[in-house]
Amino acid sequence: RETAEHIKRLGYQAATVFDFGLSQADDQEIVLYAANHDFVLMTFDLDFVLLYRVFGKEKFSVVIFRLRDQTVESVNRAVDRLLMSHCLEEKMNQKAIAIVDEVSIRVRTEAEGS
Repeated sequence: RETAEHIKRLGYQAATVFDFGLSQADDQEIVLYAANHDFVLMTFDLDFVLLYRVFGKEKFSVVIFRLRDQTVESVNRAVDRLLMSHCLEEKMNQKAIAIVDEVSIRVRTEAEGS
């Protein structure tokens, strides 16, 4: 929730699964909700990489954080790097997957063969 608030302070829309009553939902439900609302998912959960590939016909993007330090401060720094890079924004109209770690950001679209 703190990272969602951080993203809002940066001028972007952000919400959590709690905000949409999805805190008890399974991953597939969350993916379908995100796809139906053109949301970008941000998570540590690697299962979403598989779901991203399985739901190829759906339009959704996912950011997977691969951070050793998973404190709010560390995640917020990673979010700042992602947003400042504009690499995700450039591919928002396409289905995209981004992997963010401490030193790099890798973004692929379905067309690029993620």
